[in-house]
Amino acid sequence: MTATDLTTAGTIGFPPTRFAGIDRRIAIAVLLAVATLIGLLIPIGASYTNPPPRHPGDGDLALYERIVGKLRAGGEYYQTVHTELRDGGYATRPVFAWRTPAYFSLLARLPSTAAARATIGALAVVAGLASLLFLRRSDTRLALLATPLLVISLGSAIADLSVFYAEYPAGMLMLLSASAFGLGWRRTGMIAAIAALVVRELAAPYVLICLLLAWRERRWREVAMWLVTVAAYAAFYLWHVAMVNAQLGPADFAWPEGWVAFGGARFLLSTAGHNGLFVAMPLWTAAFILPLGVLGLLAWRGDERIALTAFGYIVAFAIVGKPLNGYWGELYTPMLTLGVVWAIPAIADLARAAFRPTRQARGAPAFR
Repeated sequence: MTATDLTTAGTIGFPPTRFAGIDRRIAIAVLLAVATLIGLLIPIGASYTNPPPRHPGDGDLALYERIVGKLRAGGEYYQTVHTELRDGGYATRPVFAWRTPAYFSLLARLPSTAAARATIGALAVVAGLASLLFLRRSDTRLALLATPLLVISLGSAIADLSVFYAEYPAGMLMLLSASAFGLGWRRTGMIAAIAALVVRELAAPYVLICLLLAWRERRWREVAMWLVTVAAYAAFYLWHVAMVNAQLGPADFAWPEGWVAFGGARFLLSTAGHNGLFVAMPLWTAAFILPLGVLGLLAWRGDERIALTAFGYIVAFAIVGKPLNGYWGELYTPMLTLGVVWAIPAIADLARAAFRPTRQARGAPAFR
């Protein structure tokens, strides 16, 4: 078998990954690195305990539910949030402690929490179907394997009160956007990305990745539309800052530590574990999901938008985020789930290269 055959032939019938035909020594090193990483992360996850609350209230979800309830009754957004934050013992400084008004205002327009859950559930179905269609372009069996994992990953819509976390719909919208771009539905991809940004400002890295990819591909009209989006959102966020500052007074305070906490592996596991219904499983299971998801995204010869987004959030959350912010993982874990699926042919290609006789491995192309 020639080097070209090793590169282009799929393993056990799956499409070839970037590891197909890799040098034997590199394949062994990658497999050992993944196994070692899993082995190091398991005890970290097994020893993890939830951080104690910093406020005397009954948690963020209850806080957000009260805010939406008061908005539904006619309350003004910034006054309502300020009152609830102060009464709940929350820090009201800096501005980043305040959610932008769009998502809570949208929830308040729905008649009930059940209606909100149904709406987010419908969004999860659409995002899941789009990602399965995207996977099916590579291989139908991978799409079938991904189906139960995506049901679990996007199934948070059925969990009680989770609808009040804006990270859930923002992550679904980013998955929908990336899948739409991969399918060639560029307008749908852009609309979903903008919606994710409006729902949660933490979707900004994904928007910037979309801008950079459009620039690299010389899609100048799309670049212009992204620049307009960034400028418009910057103006909106400045208005948000002004509205928050108008509420603050001498009694408002900030916690002494900021969001740059360098939580490292422990916080990354916490975010990787906040993956839909996977959150009900022991955190040590995330020690498998995180490395395998990264491996699969590295191996996938698909739209690099998904890999860049997941890797960007992983790097960012190794640095930024308090222990209580593990639910931020919902922004990237739906995409990471697709990487877990691609880890299957990736490991098969790596094993095939690692156990290939040395004589055949000579001249095989390196990883690409």
